Amino acid sequence: MRRPIVVGNWKMHGDFGSNERLISEFATEVDRESNVGCVVCVPFPYLEQVNVLLDGSNVLLGAQNVNHNLNGAHTGEVSAEMLREVGCSFVIVGHSERRRDNFEDDQTIGKKAKIAMEVGLTPIICVGESLTEREEGRTEDVIAMQIHGLASGIETGTIDK
Repeated sequence: MRRPIVVGNWKMHGDFGSNERLISEFATEVDRESNVGCVVCVPFPYLEQVNVLLDGSNVLLGAQNVNHNLNGAHTGEVSAEMLREVGCSFVIVGHSERRRDNFEDDQTIGKKAKIAMEVGLTPIICVGESLTEREEGRTEDVIAMQIHGLASGIETGTIDK
C-alpha cells in the first residue's frame, strides 16, 4: 500500500519569525512511524531557512513552483536543480492560481513535472476545474483534458501508478 502524503502550501505567507514558530511547534510532532508523510511547500525566500528548521524531523521540504528549463537566462525563475540543492524533495506544478494568473498550460506543466523528475524531485501535479466549469458539469472533461495534456510531455513509465 502506498503511503499518503499531506502537503501544506504556505502560498505567499510567512516571515522568518513565524516560520520558526510554526516549524518548532509542529515538526517534532510528526511521527516517524506514521503511515502518512508530511511536506511543507514554502515561498522561495524561505526554503533554506525552513530546510534548516526541519533538520532531524520527519517533515520534507517542497517548493511552490519550478521553471520547465534545466537552466538558462530566465530571470526570476528557479530551476529544479536549484531546488534540489537547497533541500527540496517535492515541487508543486500546475496550481490553479498559476494556471489562471500566469497562463500556464498543460504542456508547460508537463514539462515542469518532467524536469523535476529528471533531477530527483517529486512533482505534486495539480489538476482541477474552475467553479464555472464545475457548474457547467464539465469537471471530468476538464480533468481528462488536463491529464492528457500533461502526459504528452512525460514519458510512459516514469510515473508510478
